[in-house]
Amino acid sequence: KRIFGKGNYNVFGGKIEEGETIITGAQREGQEEANISLENLEKVGEILFQFPTDEQDHLVHILKTNRFSGVPRESDEMTTRWFDTSSLPYDQMWADDSYWLPLLLKGKTFRGHFIFNEAFGVARYELRELPQSQLCQDPECKSWLDELGKKGVKLR
Repeated sequence: KRIFGKGNYNVFGGKIEEGETIITGAQREGQEEANISLENLEKVGEILFQFPTDEQDHLVHILKTNRFSGVPRESDEMTTRWFDTSSLPYDQMWADDSYWLPLLLKGKTFRGHFIFNEAFGVARYELRELPQSQLCQDPECKSWLDELGKKGVKLR
């Protein structure tokens, strides 16, 4: 609504704060941005987003839940809205969402790397399914990012 991605439909999220885990950070963001308490969170993916602008790389942990409490409400950062999963407005979302969101909706676990062009379209990407046990356990995904660095990916 007001920060990065303004004008697109998106899910809530943010940076993990000092002392938080991936799960507790997501729970805090759910409370702050939509007034809901997230329960039974499960990590299902991780994506590195890179931009041609001065925007810092974004390492994103994708979580899913089948349970929350509270009534979603609008906040300074987002407007809440429900969509039927069979008719998601991909044309009003980030360009990468149509690649990985179907995997999440099918119950798959995955890892991706998206590089955007100047118009914030997808210039290049790699996306693969992998067992949940192979997803990063640490918030910084050090081993995966080291692996990308060895392949010549420059991180910032």
